[in-house]
Order: sequence, then structure tokens, then C-alpha cells
Amino acid sequence: MAKSPFNIKLPFKPAGDQPKAIKQLYENLKQGVKEQVLLGATGTGKSLHPEEYVLIGEKIEENIQWYVKPISEVFDELSSRFETIPVKNEYITYLPENRFFTLSFSPKTFKEEIKPLYAITKHKENRKLLKINFSDGRSITTTQDHNFYALKRGKGFGLYETKQLKKGDFVPIPRTSFIKVDQSIKEIYITDFIEEDKRHIYFECEEENYEKFYSEEKLTQKIRRAKNCKETGIPLSLLNEQIDKSDIVLKTNTSKNKLPNNIILNKNFLEFLGIYIAEGFSNGKTISISTDENYYKNLVVKTLKEFDLELYFHKYDIKANSVILAGFLGNLAGKKSGDKKLPEFFLNLSDKQLGHLLRAVFDGDGTVEKDAITLTTKSKKLANDILYALLRLGIWGRVRKIFKKATNTNHKGDSYYQITISGVENIKLYLKHIGFNIKRKLKKAKILANKEYNTNVDLIPFTGKSIKELREENGLFQKDILAKRQTLSAVEIEKKNPSYKMFVEIIKSFEERDISAYNLKKYSNLRWNRIENIEEIEFDDYVYDFSVRDNETFLAGFGGVFVHNTFTIANVIEKYGKPTLVLTHNKTLAAQLYRELKELFPDNAVEYFVSYYDYYQPEAYVPEKDLYIEKDSSINDAIDRLRHSATRSLIERPDTIVVASVSCIYGLGTPEFYEKLRLHLYVGQQMDRQELLKRLVELQYVRDDFSFKRGTFRVKGDTVEILPSHSEDIIVRVEFFGDEIDSITELDLFNRDTKRKLNTTVIFPASHYVIPRPDMVEAIKQIKDDLEREVEEFRKQGKEIEANRLWQRTNYDIEMMLELGTCKGIENYSRYFDGRKPGEPPYTLMDYFPDDFLL
Repeated sequence: MAKSPFNIKLPFKPAGDQPKAIKQLYENLKQGVKEQVLLGATGTGKSLHPEEYVLIGEKIEENIQWYVKPISEVFDELSSRFETIPVKNEYITYLPENRFFTLSFSPKTFKEEIKPLYAITKHKENRKLLKINFSDGRSITTTQDHNFYALKRGKGFGLYETKQLKKGDFVPIPRTSFIKVDQSIKEIYITDFIEEDKRHIYFECEEENYEKFYSEEKLTQKIRRAKNCKETGIPLSLLNEQIDKSDIVLKTNTSKNKLPNNIILNKNFLEFLGIYIAEGFSNGKTISISTDENYYKNLVVKTLKEFDLELYFHKYDIKANSVILAGFLGNLAGKKSGDKKLPEFFLNLSDKQLGHLLRAVFDGDGTVEKDAITLTTKSKKLANDILYALLRLGIWGRVRKIFKKATNTNHKGDSYYQITISGVENIKLYLKHIGFNIKRKLKKAKILANKEYNTNVDLIPFTGKSIKELREENGLFQKDILAKRQTLSAVEIEKKNPSYKMFVEIIKSFEERDISAYNLKKYSNLRWNRIENIEEIEFDDYVYDFSVRDNETFLAGFGGVFVHNTFTIANVIEKYGKPTLVLTHNKTLAAQLYRELKELFPDNAVEYFVSYYDYYQPEAYVPEKDLYIEKDSSINDAIDRLRHSATRSLIERPDTIVVASVSCIYGLGTPEFYEKLRLHLYVGQQMDRQELLKRLVELQYVRDDFSFKRGTFRVKGDTVEILPSHSEDIIVRVEFFGDEIDSITELDLFNRDTKRKLNTTVIFPASHYVIPRPDMVEAIKQIKDDLEREVEEFRKQGKEIEANRLWQRTNYDIEMMLELGTCKGIENYSRYFDGRKPGEPPYTLMDYFPDDFLL
């Protein structure tokens, strides 16, 4: 087979089960098996354990609301809201365009980016999964064929299958504060967090507002009874969106205590919530917070008294009885130490609010040790939330599992999670964003922040050889780059990995000498997490995955690491080397694949072909009223241009990939005429201006000397300017000298700059429904013959109105076609133009492909 014209430009390599799939697909193609199906969206099949956490954001109005949840919970929620398509043992939920997002990173620039999600999938898996454990305590469990971007000694940065990863390789995590929150959350409502406790809770609002919320006609007998029950109030189960949640107070039928429904998220409440997370307990009826710190004793007492609760004291414990508050705090932040968590909205708090919350948690469960700030918790969920929260603030927290005895109990001991913040930069960021209220802890932390000591926390691994190559290319000595020559020598032979601080210093040395170090510098945009070990996990259940636009990377796992999807389709296209039609079932996925393949094949013709109708109303006729409803439609000009670009590329280029929706199986004009009628122009061609104008009109171009748009031309003296049907912003300018084409130039539509001089060019028709004049005249004869027969048939049946309407409409269309070469709804006559018999299928996009194309 000849060399393939397709060439993937990005530095990706097939991984996981991709090489096997690519080989099998290719071998089948060579043997003539062309009807093969690659199921699923990009990256499906390479999936995560159902309990793995993922970062997901939903755009509500103008803001993205961020959450960290197990991926199985995310799938269950989204599949209940949007259409889910079963494909064998796989389920794919396609998401609305630009509605859901995740954190991604670009494999080109290594910069973190917020990218849209377009699908979430699940499929059955009965093979062992692989759990990757990192040196900082993070972990992620994936299928065996999952892929990771990683840095490997001797191989550098690339996309590797999980089986290729080993101890000592590095995987990226975010470096910067990846979510920017412009506004604080002002308040939350208790009723949003006590769903399962509604049976025992009632609400009250102002008496005069009852009729405002409920009209007498809509009041059920049950509501009337509840309304008139002054002591009990209205059952919370009857609360609906008509009622302003901030206008009600909550109560139970066993207590006189009443709580406002709205909770103001000020410093006091966030610190109260933080100390509850660290030192609190809820049994559904009572809350208890234990602290011997005066600051927090006073804070807890003040907050509970503001709720008008009666308090009980026992040693360090402060208790209050309240079904409502206990249920609220239990659902919001967990009931006991093993199930504590940050509130689900923690990533949407402002930096200041998040600092208040975390400060109290660290004041309660945290310690300042000799060289680090630590926090210990029994809850894995809380540990995960804190790691994500720290990443949000740009702080790299580490975690490890330890065994310890719980304080103030006779318990023999249990496993706990210890979070560690070390390294001067991380501690400085901690003090900037979080800090301590407890003075002795704050004092120790400030000492740590000013302490100079070596750290292996933040390294830029396996970059030494690249540093050496750049240095030697520019004739520099080691002492020119780093004062400590021995240290740089160890880095260059990759005996030692440079710290982030040292790496920045090295880059600065190059840049001060006007040496571009971009390809090196980008490694510092991310942090690099070392793999400690990989273990096998027995498994037989569903696994899950995201599909992410563009980068196909997303943040997931315990603590958060970047994982990646796959690109099997692109490799099959490159290997087979034939024009390719990639068929998807909707526009959203087609657009995603188009973007991805365009990025993978920048030197090839990657095209997009979907329905161009924004609105479509078919024609109709109501005989009783002699009412004809003309076909009405709105065509998207941008998509029409892309459709013309696709058919043009198929005729002119053998290296064409078309990503299409099912629109590609609908009727399209004859490819023979579309190709036959294209207009070839070249410098020196004998053709006068009038002949060119006539040919353009035959191709259904319209003269417009004022409003220049696609599919039009304008004339100025001996110059004709054409905006081709496939072009968005490039004008073809043809200049004549007498009866000869003197020059052909491409111009920018907006600034009139010359793009390039051409010796030859081809102008394709402005419509897919074009027909040579002789063929049109012959087709119209057949149309007239059929018209006479149909009209006669209607009249035999006594349908004079229908007969007259058909006669009028068809003759009007015939006049338009003879005069202009087209008419509204010309596709209805395509059978006559194509020479097809009644019942024969029309031409489609597939007929524009050669016989041996890849589908």
C-alpha cells in the first residue's frame, strides 16, 4: 500500500488496548472488511473505579458551580437528567454544549485549562483494575488500558498506558489556583440540606403572606388545616418554589425553638462549621462540639445562642438539642468523625470564605510540627476534600495513612489520614490564605515559613538532558547557568532532579541571555507527582469515564491527578491512508471529533458536515381552505460554508477526513455535475470579463456590488472579485487585460491585504444543486410531462383545487429554474436532474467519496 497522506502531528502514542485495536482494524481493512464499528465516544472504555472522585462544574446562569463527587454519583445524576444511549454493555450520556466543565491541562503548553465535558459513560468491567499510589499519598484506580501523561526517565514526556508506568515515573497535578471565584456565597438554606428529615419539621411565615403564596383556589384541604394549625405550622413537605425560602422559620412539633431557614455564610458561621467538622458530633437530635480553646468555646457558645438554643456543658463539651440543626449539620458536614466532609459547595466559596472554613478545621485537627503543618482525620472523604481545597488555593498537600489511638477514649486504635503541608512556598501560601486563630500554632507556622531547609516536595524531574542540550547549543558553561556548578552537573546527568525554585533560576539564566527556553519552561506550569507503586485490584462491576473537549485530560482520583482519554480513530486513519468519513449520531459529538481530528491532522483536510437548518417548516396544503403553506427554513450560513468546504476537499484532495452527522445520508446534489461545472481559471487564459460573469451566474453566484458575502461576486472595471462558496474570509480577485486573465490574487476580506498570488484557481458552485443548461432543459420536459399526468389524475378525482395549486406552483418553479438556474425547494426536483427512476435513492455525501473510502 502506498504511503499514507495522513500524518498525526501531536506527540501522542497509542496506549492501553489501542495498539491491538488499531492493528486489528487495519488488518481487517487490508482484507476488504470495511464495515467495522468503533463503539463509543473518544476515550470510552478507558475508565475509572466507581468510587474515584472527579472534579465537575455546572454552568448556572453566568457562573460555574464546582463539586468533587464519586464519578458513579455524577453518572447517576446526569443520566437521570439527560438522554442515555445503551450500546451493548456500555451506556453513554451526552451532555449539553458548554454546560458542564472540568479542569484539564494542555499537553502542548502544560497549562491548566477549564474545558467542557460532552459525555459521561459507564461500562461493565470484570478484569482486575490497577491502583496507582503516589509518593504524596494520592491515588487513583483505573482499568488496565487507561492512559496517563507522564514523565519517564530516558523517555521524557508522553502518553503511556498504565502497564508501562512504574515506580519513579511522574504524573502531573495542578500548580496554580485552578478555580477563580469572583463572589462570595452570601447564604444557604437549611431546607436544602434536610431532605430526609422533612417528616418532623414544619415551617412558619408571616400570616399576611399565606394568601400571597397560596391562592384560595389552590389551597388543598390539607394545607388549609396546616395553615390554621397555629402551634404546629405547615409541614415542610409542602414547601415549594412559590415560597421565598429566606422568609420562613423552621420548628418541630416537640420543641418551642425556632430557627431561621437562611444561614449567613459570614466568618463566624464558617469558623463554627469548621470547628464542628474537626471536633463536632451529631446524632440527629443533639450536636456536641468539644474544644478547650477559649476562642472556639466563645465562638460555639455565641453561635448556638444566636440560634436561641439551650446549651449544656460537660468538661470540654458544648451540647445543644435541636433536631433541625443536628440534621442540617449532619447532612452538610457529616455526623461523626469517620464520615466528616467539607460542605459540597466548598469549591464555590471565595478564597477568604474558604480560608475561614479551613482555618477552623486546622485549628481543631491540625498541628504545627518541626518542619510541617499537619492535620489528622478518620474520614477519607474529608481528607480528599481538604486536598482539593488546598489545590484550589495553590497549596500542595500530601497525605498518608497512619495508625493511631483516638484521644479521650479506650479504643484500641484505628487508621487515620494525615495531611501534611511542607516546603516554604506551601507554608507561606497556607499562612496567606488560611492561617490559625490559635496564637501558639500561628507563631510556630510563621517560624516554619522563614526557615530555610532543603525539600524534595516540588521537583521538575527528568529535564536535565534538555537543560544540557540548550546550554551547549548556545555555547554556555555550567557556571553561566548556575552558580553551583556541581549541582547543575548532577542535574544534567539526571542524578538529581531540580527543585522548582532551582528550575526557575535556570530558566531565568537562559532568558537573561535572550535564549528561548519555552520548551523547558512549560514543565514548571505543572507539579509532578512521583509514582510509588501500582497494585492490582479484583473487580467485577461498572467503571466510568468522562469525555473532555480538546485536551481529553481531567482531574480525578483521591486528592486529584490528571488522567487522559484515547485516540484510536486517528491512528487507523493515518495507517489506512484513504479518504475517511467519521459518522456520529449528533452535532455535539461531531463538533468534538472535528476539533480533535483537526488538531491531530493540521496538514490534512479535516471537514465538518452536518445539517445546515436552524429551522425547517415543510410545505403543506390545506384543500378545504385552498391554503398553501410554503416551505420555510433558516439556513446557518457558517455550516453551509463548511458543507461546501467538505465536498470541495473530497473532489480536490485525497487526504480528506469528513466528520458528519446523519445529515450525510440525506439527499444532496449530483457529484458529477458539481465536479463538472467547477470553473477552472488560470493566468493567461483566453476569457473575457462577460464570459466569466456568465459562468459565475450559471454556478448560482449572485452579483452584489455593495453587500459582499459568500456566494456573491462584484465587478469594478476589469476586475472581478469572488467570495467562493467554501470561503469565510478569502476573496479571489481576477484581473483582466483585454480578453485575457492577467492576474489572480487572494485577498483578506476584512483588511484587503494580499494573501498570495496564484497561477491557477478553481471556483466551485455556490449550490450543491447545480445542473448544466441542456440537462436542465431536458429535466424540465420530464417535469412538465409528470405535471400534466398528476393534474389530470387530480381532476379525475374531482380535486380541482389541488390540481390548480399543483399547476401554479410547479410552473412558477419551472420559470425560476429557466431564468435563474434554481428555485426555492429545488431539491424536490433532484430526481429529474440526476436521471433517477422513481423510488431510487438520492445522491448523498457518501457519493462524493471515492469507492475505497474508509467509513
